[in-house]
Amino acid sequence: MKNSLKYLKKILKVLIWPIIFIIGSFFINYIFVAIFNSKINLNNSELLEYVKTIEYKDRLNSYINANSVIIAIITAIIFIPLFLKIFKKYKQENNFNIH
Repeated sequence: MKNSLKYLKKILKVLIWPIIFIIGSFFINYIFVAIFNSKINLNNSELLEYVKTIEYKDRLNSYINANSVIIAIITAIIFIPLFLKIFKKYKQENNFNIH
């Protein structure tokens, strides 16, 4: 029973990182959407109505596409060092080598 719990804990420790990556990527994209919305000079009620239009969706899509390289670079800068640190920790704990 203890071995199965240890095994389950190891699996959960490994599976949590893709979830953290997805959540982090979502928040980075959300920041860019917030920046886009702050550039629109409308009050809250007008903005809520404008968000429902196709024009807003097209403009937001163009903005995100234009900044997709910046979003990818920011994501890489944040997550690559984190993943490397975690990988080194797992490598030391589990004694495995990659050639």
